This record gives sequence, C-alpha cells and structure tokens, in this order.
Amino acid sequence: MVNSLFFASVGLASFALAEKVDRILKVALMLPALLILVFLAVGLAFGLGGFVEAVGERVVPEAVPAHSGWKRTLWGTLLVGGSCALPFFGWFVLLPYLGWVGIGAFIISFFRTSAANISKR
Repeated sequence: MVNSLFFASVGLASFALAEKVDRILKVALMLPALLILVFLAVGLAFGLGGFVEAVGERVVPEAVPAHSGWKRTLWGTLLVGGSCALPFFGWFVLLPYLGWVGIGAFIISFFRTSAANISKR
C-alpha cells in the first residue's frame, strides 16, 4: 500500500507541477510522471495476473489431468473478477487490497533470489 500511494502521489504531483510551468520544463516533469504511472499500471496488471493464477491453482488443482492451464486461469479470472465486482465490498475493499498486494509482490519480485542462487554463493 505504501509503495502504491507513494508512487501515485509522486506521479500526480509531477503532473500537477507540469501544468504550472513552461514548455521544456513541462516535458521534463511529465515524462518521469508518465513512466511512474506506467510502472504502477504494469505492476498492477502483473500482480492481479498472479492473483488470478494463485486462485485458479487453488480452485482447480493440478492433480486433475483433465484441467489444463487455461481452465485454471479462466476459473481464477472469473472468481477474482466476480468477487471484485461485488457492490461496495468488492469495489472499496477487495479490489484495492488485491491491487496493493499485487503491486507489492511485483516490486518484491525484483529483489527476491531463489534458493538455488543462494546456495551457489
């Protein structure tokens, strides 16, 4: 949550400052703001995609050979999308929670090393 709010506020503040200045400085402020917000959007997409996969794996286990990967993804998408579409709880509690955890997991994935890499050191 802290990462999302911090980067979103920095990006929006840069956009607000860009509206008050002249040409070249406007571009210098808008490009980093746009990059920050694109990074947040990509992180949100990958984070929600990870949640969809995790929910799909729990609902449709891999042990069942008749279910392929796309069926798990489909069921995960339907469940996550349907639960986030619930009035009030889905809109204001579940969707922000999934977004914040997804962005956090996306950011942590850059710094996490696997056990195989640690044992080689």
